[in-house]
Amino acid sequence: RTWQVESGYQRRFELADLDDIYLAGTYGWDKFSVALGLSQFGKTTLYAEQVISGSLSWRPGSISLGLRLSAMQIQLGDNYPALRAATFGLGAGFATRRFVFAVDGDNLTKPRLTEDSPLVEPRYSLYGEYVAPRGYSLTGRWTVENLQSPQFALAQYIRLSPRASIFWGVTSGPAEYSGGFEVTLPRGAAVYSLSVHPTLGLTHTVSLSWGSRKQKEDHDEFD
Repeated sequence: RTWQVESGYQRRFELADLDDIYLAGTYGWDKFSVALGLSQFGKTTLYAEQVISGSLSWRPGSISLGLRLSAMQIQLGDNYPALRAATFGLGAGFATRRFVFAVDGDNLTKPRLTEDSPLVEPRYSLYGEYVAPRGYSLTGRWTVENLQSPQFALAQYIRLSPRASIFWGVTSGPAEYSGGFEVTLPRGAAVYSLSVHPTLGLTHTVSLSWGSRKQKEDHDEFD
């Protein structure tokens, strides 16, 4: 049986009114795992999005299947009623020692916040990862959504030592560039990342995770 808790804070475009905070936890046993997450974007006195989501996944071997339920509440200050919507998503994946492939669909019910508001369109993603020897990996993601241009993302994770890693990434539509570092703790990790938007500027993200599993120190990868 394993568990992990993670919390994070993000300041988007260096604006306090766009702050994003989250708390998530996972618990795994046998071939199953469950997860619960809470997040809030913005300020409740002006505009805020609050999301609660839960998931259940089953991994009998190389194949994994998952179900996700989520609910959103939008607050528009103190003078307007809150708006709420709920939906679900499905996912599937396949993993080997060196490769990971996954497909994911979210907002599958096309929820509405009000009777007259536009539908929240489903979003579909394809994900691939190559885990190379000597402590680095390369990942790619393709996301499509109705009425939106497809989005592509590419990232690389490089393990410098048993205790330190760096990563970089680029995302299309519009192009954003990001990078950061991770410090491995005995039972978790501390992460900082910075992303650059061509018009809106910088976004800072910090997170801290802690769990039941002791982090591995594969010294032979760096000999």
